[in-house]
Amino acid sequence: MTDPLIDPETGRRFDYYKLLGLEGWPGEDAAKKAYYKAAMRLHPDRNRDDIDRAETLFKYLQEAWNTLRSPTERAYYDSHRDLILSGGVEEDEFYGIDTFVNLNLFRRRAAFEEVDDGERGFYKVYSGVFNTLADEEQRAARRRLDIKSYTSSEQSRLERWALLETYPPFGSSTSTQGEVHKFYSFWERFQSVKEFAHVDMYTTKGNSRYKRLAEGENEKLRQKARLDFSERVKSLVAYVRQRDLRLQRFEEERQALEAEKNLARAKELQEREQEKQKARELERASRAERYERLRAKAEDGTLTAFEMLDLERLTIKTSDETDRIADEFAKTRKGTGTEKIGKAEKDQVQTFPIDPTLAKQGLARDNAGKLYCKVCNQRFQLEGEFKSHLSSKKHRNAQQVEQDIQKDRTEKPTTTSGDSSEAKQKKRRRATEKMEASKEPNNEDVPAATHVCKICKMKFESRSKLFKHIETTGHAAPKAMK
Repeated sequence: MTDPLIDPETGRRFDYYKLLGLEGWPGEDAAKKAYYKAAMRLHPDRNRDDIDRAETLFKYLQEAWNTLRSPTERAYYDSHRDLILSGGVEEDEFYGIDTFVNLNLFRRRAAFEEVDDGERGFYKVYSGVFNTLADEEQRAARRRLDIKSYTSSEQSRLERWALLETYPPFGSSTSTQGEVHKFYSFWERFQSVKEFAHVDMYTTKGNSRYKRLAEGENEKLRQKARLDFSERVKSLVAYVRQRDLRLQRFEEERQALEAEKNLARAKELQEREQEKQKARELERASRAERYERLRAKAEDGTLTAFEMLDLERLTIKTSDETDRIADEFAKTRKGTGTEKIGKAEKDQVQTFPIDPTLAKQGLARDNAGKLYCKVCNQRFQLEGEFKSHLSSKKHRNAQQVEQDIQKDRTEKPTTTSGDSSEAKQKKRRRATEKMEASKEPNNEDVPAATHVCKICKMKFESRSKLFKHIETTGHAAPKAMK
């Protein structure tokens, strides 16, 4: 039976590029398309007339693709193509000069049968390879220690490498993640301790000056050979790692564990939010029940002073919460044509009615349901604060000014227009002086006023309020004569 992997044209194994229908590496995307096309052509399901040959070729195709898609593996294949395809060996390795392990032989798919623990399986084969490499390094370290062929900086490293436990084993398919990680962590940073004396080109016989020069040149050659060998071993480690199914299993387990943690975390957050929402609803229901009970007592006239303060606090809190809910509701409807619904619901704030007596004295509510003094434009949280404000000098002076203005408005003219105007201006000046005298440091916060009536010197928050004042009082400033 002929070998299905032998190319009839060359008498050697099929070239990886030729098997994929390529002449060279065309790039990742083009190579991937070529691999898919070759996989469809060589798949065993499409070649049932010779299933054994098809399975062998398909495995060889997968090996070719795994080699070429890795830049490191592809570079090694390109530089050793003839040796790999002819099935030859690296002479210096095989005959034990560098190592008794034919490193090139174990960089082929034919080196093992399946990725399992069988006698010719992946884990059995490469366990033997790395055990042999470890034994060679251990022997080399012991020999250099015995003959004292080392520098002072190399001694501690040689002592470690002379111990067998320094070299972690490759393990089996059932090895733990820690064991596998320890193996790759060591061998991926491998640096040989062998002497490589066979690469010496200069004899050390002769006078001391020549001997020092010869030893220096030989040491350079040894270091280069040692580095080259270490790189070949690390290249084999990369080849093995790419085909180690244990790493794939560990990654799948990690992703599954991470997904499980994320699910548990999301569930915990959801339960916590539900508990908070339930607590908020219970608090809202309790507050609403207390609010209705106090409202009923207020209508019956049985409300105590303490209960009245409690009712006012509930009213303010209800107003603030309604504002917040309305704002959030309006945001959710933004862009849907229903933004005005949030404002309408916000305006429907249930507030406790103001005492008629206090209303006559100037207490009122703005559009947001907040308490304020119409005379001074002072804001309050509770009606009790307004009662204290009524006796303040600021409020009394402002009220006096308001009364003077109202009196001027209703007073019938009994003098000439010049005298009348002069009298009005004197009254307004006196009222203004009273207002200025009432200003005290550290007074209650008053909204900043930037618009002033030029006649009575009253200040207003906006131009619209100033114009309304001028219209009702006739305080238009006379135009300058040209």
